[in-house]
Amino acid sequence: MPISARNTHAFTTTLIIVGQVSRALPAIQALTSSDFDSGLLLHKLLHVEVNSHLSILGKVSDEPDSLTRTFLSPAHQRASKQIAGWMHEAGMHTWTDDVANVHGRIRGQNATAPALVIGSHYDTVKDAGKFDGALGILAGIAAVKALVIQTAIKSELLTNQQAESIAAGAASVLQLLNRADVDALISSPVEVVAFCDEEGLSFQTTLLGSRALAGSLLAPTNLLESRNSDGLSVKQVLQQHGYNPAEDVVSSIALTADQVKAYVEVHLEQGPVLEAAGKPLGVVSAIAGQTRLSVSMSGIQGHAGTVPMAIRRDPLAAAAEAINMIEEQCGGGQLPGRMQTMPNGKQAAQSIWDPSLVCTVGAISVWPGASNVIAGSTNFSVDIRQANVCHRRHRVHRLCPYSVTGCQR
Repeated sequence: MPISARNTHAFTTTLIIVGQVSRALPAIQALTSSDFDSGLLLHKLLHVEVNSHLSILGKVSDEPDSLTRTFLSPAHQRASKQIAGWMHEAGMHTWTDDVANVHGRIRGQNATAPALVIGSHYDTVKDAGKFDGALGILAGIAAVKALVIQTAIKSELLTNQQAESIAAGAASVLQLLNRADVDALISSPVEVVAFCDEEGLSFQTTLLGSRALAGSLLAPTNLLESRNSDGLSVKQVLQQHGYNPAEDVVSSIALTADQVKAYVEVHLEQGPVLEAAGKPLGVVSAIAGQTRLSVSMSGIQGHAGTVPMAIRRDPLAAAAEAINMIEEQCGGGQLPGRMQTMPNGKQAAQSIWDPSLVCTVGAISVWPGASNVIAGSTNFSVDIRQANVCHRRHRVHRLCPYSVTGCQR
């Protein structure tokens, strides 16, 4: 069975620009300039190579029949090395920091100037699509590589034939140019970062890699102490794999505001709004914050054939009631016309519901999980996301009582 190709039909991408957008635009335009001597060369660098690398990375998985790559798993470590190799081939200084983020950087003529940072994550959810996260990394590497080659041709450091050999994979940038010349091709630094963990599958703590870069991994909560299902902390797992997660070392990973000119991320649209509207590209106006809850309900385990319905204390029935209430309170099924028939996002925006609010119960477990036994306990997850932090927290406080309503009946 082939690797899951979910999302391969949706080449719609979202350009996420965070920070000082007006200052970022000249750098973005420089990265996407198309005045090479050959359009075919750009096609090879920005389309053929990116799709080839996406296919290669999409096969780096911990599961034989689907794409799953969790933090510091064997597949995750192979992906890290592969990404670092592609960064090096593009002419970048490459290193992996002590939380397993992979960095590639062109230092520029002024190495201490604020950098344009491009990035995304290389971990995945279970049974993932190959574009999620990987597209933002590989498109960033390709854009930097194209920028280097384009500028080297203009500076007469590369001939068109040499550039073609790089695009064809017969040579790398650093085989034809020395590193000092590469760094001198652009005025200020450009850095691509492959974040180690966004999804949080192993430790149920999201955004470990980007939190380290933003300086929020250790405070207000020290997430290095988060533990996985085996009872191991993030810190312990990092140490097992040869990293040094000492607090002073992790703190040194963070970039300050004056070190970053802008942050750019290319991401496929994982929802249907742009696709339904026929829009190839969108600029994100906000990034939704996320709250994850784990709900446990306990009842009285019993025999399915002999315990009367009136006296049952079934936690699975209570969980089903709570899940339905959560769905209703978050506007599930309430939007006019439903999403699958919406021609665009205007109906959602005009509804009484905040279209950024989404609530999901994605995992549920039942004990003992037998068809002829009334459940003794059940656990389920709740994922709540909304752009406005205060509104999300208010929604969480409103939803929590619904989880106990069924228990009190």
